Amino acid sequence: MSKIRSYISFFLIIVSIIILGKLTQNFVLAPVIESAFKEESFDYLNKIIAQHRLKAPDERTLSFYQHEIPRYINRLILLGIYVCTFLWVILKNNAKIFKDFFLEERSALSLGILRIVTLSLILYINFPASVNNLIALGSGAIVPPLGWNTDLIFFITQPAFAYSLNIFFIIFCLGSLFGLYTRTMLIGATITGFFVMGIPQFYGKIDHYHLLWHVLLILSMSRAGDSLSIDAWKRQLPQINLNTSIYYGVPLKIVMILIGLGYFFPGFWKFVFSGFDWIFSNNLQLKMHSKWLDLGGWTPAFRIDQYPLLYQAGALFTVAVELGFIFALFFKKVRSIFVLAAFGFHLMVYYFMKIPFFSTMALFVIFINWQKIFTSASYSSKKASIPKKSDSFFFRKFTWVGTFLITGYLISGSLLINSWPFAVYPTFASIESDTVPTLYIEAINEKSGHVEASTIPLLNDTFTDQFSSTSRLRGYIREIINSQNQNSAYFGTLEKIFSKEYLSENNQTTDSINIHFYQIRLNTNPDPKQRSFTKEKLLYTSK
Repeated sequence: MSKIRSYISFFLIIVSIIILGKLTQNFVLAPVIESAFKEESFDYLNKIIAQHRLKAPDERTLSFYQHEIPRYINRLILLGIYVCTFLWVILKNNAKIFKDFFLEERSALSLGILRIVTLSLILYINFPASVNNLIALGSGAIVPPLGWNTDLIFFITQPAFAYSLNIFFIIFCLGSLFGLYTRTMLIGATITGFFVMGIPQFYGKIDHYHLLWHVLLILSMSRAGDSLSIDAWKRQLPQINLNTSIYYGVPLKIVMILIGLGYFFPGFWKFVFSGFDWIFSNNLQLKMHSKWLDLGGWTPAFRIDQYPLLYQAGALFTVAVELGFIFALFFKKVRSIFVLAAFGFHLMVYYFMKIPFFSTMALFVIFINWQKIFTSASYSSKKASIPKKSDSFFFRKFTWVGTFLITGYLISGSLLINSWPFAVYPTFASIESDTVPTLYIEAINEKSGHVEASTIPLLNDTFTDQFSSTSRLRGYIREIINSQNQNSAYFGTLEKIFSKEYLSENNQTTDSINIHFYQIRLNTNPDPKQRSFTKEKLLYTSK
């Protein structure tokens, strides 16, 4: 009888999803998209629609969105049924699958390895250097992420304050790495890292290394110093500590869930926005061309873009991994398959598009059963008691931490929020065009009317170097184009670089020069001879 009730409840949930989806289509989504299309909604929604339209502004008219709304909702309903089916499977039978996953014991060694890998990667990335380079651009280059106050950002990015944060951050990270006063050092690294790792996010582009800070927060609440640490040596615990406990397992499982959510929402939005066209078209080919443009015309040794069957298979593989990974975590028999597939996916993306997800790939050490490896190698580790507080305190603490982080991922992922310390990971969800919107700068002599100098910043190494990467420069340019009120300070940052590099070399002064900023559409064809651009509109003039 209980099984029948369970099936009836599941059926009613599915019916409710369908009804709710159709009500949302008619009474919510249609008027919201129309309002955002006319730039009359929230700035956040206006930007999402504006950014989506930039892929193909001539095609993506209001009637296009009105026609697409039912398709968006139908895909949302299908994905909703998919998610609910999964939740029903893991929560039935008194949530046994769910409990077995979270209460699995892991070794102190596994948590110690995660601590060392995370801190090593953070120190290698060298966030303080990025902070110093970006602050040098000046306050005009600051683009506040969603939810951040401009005055607060100006205070944080004051050179003296940022310098102090950098010093403390490095000290805390080194202490955490070596496991000296591990808990205190991890808490210090988490607090200072919130600002030091956050400052680069204020300059036009959100870089998706959020998971590293989230892992710092999780480690600061855990017993991360019970293995491979000075603290373990002081407490006479074995360095290769094979003691197992849920105290070591729960933090690792929360990290696994965050990785899975980081994959899920990009796949979710690919299917909602583009459906099967994202897979079975030349979409991935054009996305590679767009990325290769960012890389100065670089192309891989093997041109997969010339083989439709291969890049469409790659697109199918991508969506399958993203949508399936989080669900595979709860089933041991398929978990390892998806972990290997995800790792291969990252290698493939790096080879063909030079997009490095090394921070995520490095964290895959949590999926390795280190206890089994060392036990099978006949490594002997003396048993030691595990100092602990009450079970209720432990579960209460990680219930709050896990809820905070998972809720942040759910909100940012479902609402397409890109900010700090939460963001939806890159979705690449819309169908790509063979052109990209960007800026063209032109210096015109007032007296003669001649063009004294011109450049496309996206293709110019000088601009790329100033912004530390092409992707950050492209994000900054995208913010300018999407901005409803063209902020002169944004253009001023680019004008300063342009004037220093080109006008000063030719002994030109800005007194007799007008600098024009145009929005253009740049062809992404990998062959430079076939690359061209068309001017769309004048955005700003320096005088």
